[in-house]
Amino acid sequence: VSLLEEDRDAEAISLFKEIADTDSALAPYGNWYLALAAVKRGETTKANGFLDLIPASDPYLTERANRLRAAL
Repeated sequence: VSLLEEDRDAEAISLFKEIADTDSALAPYGNWYLALAAVKRGETTKANGFLDLIPASDPYLTERANRLRAAL
């Protein structure tokens, strides 16, 4: 996240992709942060695509994803 804040988007996105591509419980968070990176870059369609990958079984992220979608 700090990489995004420091405008080192490419590095941040690379790390988020690694997280999202795992089979761990953290994978949805990788997609969440990929969505945020896409929003930062003005890529709304990509952001929505990443938000669609967040499973409904995670109520915390689902609520945040829905709020972000509404703001877009």
